Amino acid sequence: MKKRSMVVIDRNFQLKLARKVMAISMAGFSLVIVFLVVSATITNIGFFKSLDDLNGAIQVQNNIVGSFVEFARLVENAQLVLAANKIMVDHTRSIQIIHKYLDLLRNWALRNMIFLAFIILVMILQGVCFYFYMLRVTHRISGPVFVMNRYIDSIMRGKEPVARELRPKDELKGLYNDIKKLGNAYKKEKEKNKKLRMKSRELKAKHMAGD
Repeated sequence: MKKRSMVVIDRNFQLKLARKVMAISMAGFSLVIVFLVVSATITNIGFFKSLDDLNGAIQVQNNIVGSFVEFARLVENAQLVLAANKIMVDHTRSIQIIHKYLDLLRNWALRNMIFLAFIILVMILQGVCFYFYMLRVTHRISGPVFVMNRYIDSIMRGKEPVARELRPKDELKGLYNDIKKLGNAYKKEKEKNKKLRMKSRELKAKHMAGD
């Protein structure tokens, strides 16, 4: 059969239902998004606070070690200078390791934000796709309703109703088949009444001719 080109046939029914379902879905999505945003914000606040604390501790350690090395140089004690140099090397290595983990924390916080933005984008796209999907689904209902209305309208106008076949994925096929049966019964009754009227005219004509 010929494919219906219009997706929106009954605007009042299809758009109203799609918007309601969309509103309910977006309300659920919004709750999830709010939860994720709050959770990510709390986590990132903890991350950045830890970063600040670690940076402060590094600065304190740098000051302590720097003061000790400077003191060792001032007292001109060879053993103390060697010990200070070794402490400086170990301290520098430790600070590098700490900075490495600080970078990991920063990257983790950044990944959290990117992941959150990705989830929000996916939810928005899902909502848009769901909206158009609802239009397609309701089209499978509004299409048959439109066909049935035209079929019934033809009967009410006294015209010969034309039974248009529904598409394979259309809904309400059972109801449409019942309406077609009713239409066929109407056509048979109409033909029967037409024959009775014709016979009545013939009998009346014969009766008048006999008189």
